[in-house]
Amino acid sequence: MGLKRFILKHFSFERPLDKRISLVMLCCAIIGNVLGAFESFFIELPLIAKILPVSAVVILSFLLILGFKTERTRVYNIISIFITTSIIFPLMFFANGGFQSGMPFYLLVSSVFIVFGLRGIPRIIILVIDVAEIIVLCFIYFHFPHIFPVIAPEVKVFDISASLIVAFFIMYSFGYFVRLQHEFDNRKIKELSELYKMQANTDELTTLYNRRYFKDFLKIAISTLGDTGQLHLAMFDIDDFKVINDKFGHLYGDEVLKKFANILIEESHDNIFSCRYGGEEFLILIPKKTSKEALEVVERIIQKTRERIIYEEKHSVTVSAGFITYKNNMSYEVLLQTVDANLYKAKFSGKNRVAY
Repeated sequence: MGLKRFILKHFSFERPLDKRISLVMLCCAIIGNVLGAFESFFIELPLIAKILPVSAVVILSFLLILGFKTERTRVYNIISIFITTSIIFPLMFFANGGFQSGMPFYLLVSSVFIVFGLRGIPRIIILVIDVAEIIVLCFIYFHFPHIFPVIAPEVKVFDISASLIVAFFIMYSFGYFVRLQHEFDNRKIKELSELYKMQANTDELTTLYNRRYFKDFLKIAISTLGDTGQLHLAMFDIDDFKVINDKFGHLYGDEVLKKFANILIEESHDNIFSCRYGGEEFLILIPKKTSKEALEVVERIIQKTRERIIYEEKHSVTVSAGFITYKNNMSYEVLLQTVDANLYKAKFSGKNRVAY
């Protein structure tokens, strides 16, 4: 459990990508140098070729521990990648006999670390330094070969093969990490897309659909169900809502809106579709029912509101409703104007009722 918490803390996809790439790079480099140290002792490479991997493991381990503690991600990335790619790898190139060994594979790996681990100007600067070092190393190797340790042919073959395997392991591990990051990013993009879509289509306070989305949905419903005689629209308005807001405050008013929205959500089944139209006004679309059945839904909402939303322990919050059944050739605008007129009819005839 301790190891799992440690990994989740330091390698979580929620942490900065640059930081995680640097930590993974150091882990891969440490593993590579540990394997390189074992190889050096196993095939009897020169003493310097044995000392350097061990020293590199110590330095890289220190950088890794520092990375777990520091929050200065950008500076840490630059320092750790520079030390790893521009100091340790070139020194090991010298110690392991240059092109007689498998060190060129590690120089290639270092370029990948730079490209993925850094951004902006630091990436360009260190990449230029890295390329310049490779050119200089090549020049020194081919013009002054005597300064490099001589490695026996059979050792050379083994070292190149082992280095190729280690470099492949590092690249594969790094590539696997990048793939996981890519999959995570795609999931986050999808989640954010769904979230933004929901935010664009719903009312933040009540979680009901908003006016804009309802308008589009209603137009589709009219075009598909308008001629069936089974498309009904009701508009609700909370009675005396301004009085409630003024007396108890807007936070209490918001709670009333949310409680009424929950009643609409409770009734929004069998394709019934509700939205917050604006302020304390709500719309509910009732398809595929007779006028009688649709009116029963509206009256049930009025009753539930009166029974469930109580203030000062004895006063009920009530709603008035306008109701209409869609008739042939009725436009979207006329439909809303008519249901709105019916709502005002309910208001002026005593409230807490439905008019149609």
